[in-house]
Amino acid sequence: MGGFWPNLVAFLSERDRICCAVVVVLPGVSHDPATNTANYRAIFALKKRAESWMAGREAQKGLRVLKLKTVSEIVLCYVAAAIVVFAVLTPVQALLLPEVTPQGSLCYLPHGVRVIAIWFYREKAVPAVFLAQLLTTQFIYGKNLSFDAIPQLLVSAFAAYVAFAILAMCGRGAFFAPQRRDGKLYRDLLTAGFLASLVNAAGLILLPGETLYSDQLLPTIVTQVIGDSIGLLTLLLMLMAFFRLQRLLP
Repeated sequence: MGGFWPNLVAFLSERDRICCAVVVVLPGVSHDPATNTANYRAIFALKKRAESWMAGREAQKGLRVLKLKTVSEIVLCYVAAAIVVFAVLTPVQALLLPEVTPQGSLCYLPHGVRVIAIWFYREKAVPAVFLAQLLTTQFIYGKNLSFDAIPQLLVSAFAAYVAFAILAMCGRGAFFAPQRRDGKLYRDLLTAGFLASLVNAAGLILLPGETLYSDQLLPTIVTQVIGDSIGLLTLLLMLMAFFRLQRLLP
């Protein structure tokens, strides 16, 4: 065979993804320089795809089971966000918009923590989010937990994962991927956060015997969806500013 032709290109499919790419090149030189250039480009493109896939696989291997340290970090971030909302944002909102405050926060930062944790660790972050909500409800908001509150917390913990799964089924690569560098990342996160808020509200309403919203159903849903979306957006802006500042520092 003339030129640098790939002798073997094997792509194994695993869960509708490219699993492996193996390229064996036979030596030889074509008389056409353009053919050689095209062959080189094709080989390097395949090599790049294989390296990208391997990086993704290595990252996923480390995410199969969350370490206790990671669980603690998620819980601490969630609790810290809840403290900021409870001690700072809610009193300010009560002064400016007293009629809206009983229906929910207009900047609910814990929703951002919940969405980002699920985005990065997928279903493995659900137990950590559930534990964080449990601690927040008991110790920050001072509500006495009962058996009836467990289903509500489970719905809220799973809402973000369901939202990301729905986006994934629609062909959107919503979950974290180490090789992803496109500009649609933040758009997908905000979309998932908005959808997660709707899933959370719908799930709480559909719980048997749930009377959480009573006659304030629509205003409460609207307030919480807006608050969740603004909370996620605020947290993303804070993270962007932090990472940019970190890059500027020597």
